[in-house]
Amino acid sequence: MESSENIDIFLLVAIGGAAMTLLAGFIVFFVVLYQKKVIIQRNEIEAIKVKHQRELLQRTLEVEEREREQIAKNIHDDLGALISILRLNNSRTAKNIADEEVLMKIYESNSLILNKTSESIRSISKKLASPTLVKLGYVIALREICNAIHQTGEIIVEFDNRLNQEIDLTPQQASHLFRASQEIINNILKHANPNWLKVKLANLDEKIGIEFIHNGLGINEKEVIDLTYQKKGIGLSSIQSRLSIIDAEIDFLAPVDGNASVLITYKNDKKKD
Repeated sequence: MESSENIDIFLLVAIGGAAMTLLAGFIVFFVVLYQKKVIIQRNEIEAIKVKHQRELLQRTLEVEEREREQIAKNIHDDLGALISILRLNNSRTAKNIADEEVLMKIYESNSLILNKTSESIRSISKKLASPTLVKLGYVIALREICNAIHQTGEIIVEFDNRLNQEIDLTPQQASHLFRASQEIINNILKHANPNWLKVKLANLDEKIGIEFIHNGLGINEKEVIDLTYQKKGIGLSSIQSRLSIIDAEIDFLAPVDGNASVLITYKNDKKKD
């Protein structure tokens, strides 16, 4: 009887041990499976990030290429014809070297052409880099744009600068931030149809916020993604590409209380004086 009980206990212990071993095996299996799944998901996320970075780089290159093409077109259209006229006048001068009246007319024509050439060069230079941006910086250049739009009388534009420090930007960073801001304002005026726009600069903890608030039609993050992947939002891609270069972030906030907004956040490393 005692031997039978010992055998039963032994069987129970053996079965319990086997069950524990099996359970431990299942736990190890599920842990390994979970870790493998986490690794796969992490690799997928990294792959998506790499793909996104490549797409942003490609868009940046496309934006720069379009800008180069536009510059070339402007130079060709604005200056090509003027230079051709100067060339013809030069040939005409050689043929009429002894005729003072003709030479005077050529001189007057050349003077007018040179003035137009100078104006064209200034116009092209201004499109390449805002003189105010180069001389006085991003904040004042942005304020200048807001004032110019407000003075048209077509829309009320407010500029609210609450920064207690300067934005520390290299010339290239300032250019990218300024062009992105210009494109945001252009998109708002073109697509949102507002009658009021406020551009607000403020400190957000360790970052600087540049917010474009308006009472027109807004756009949310999902719509931005859809437009970007459908390649319908070329301007949006340009904005995102420029901001990614300077490690700035952008958020599109759907209308709240009648107002929509676009928010740029940029980490400013410059210390207060």
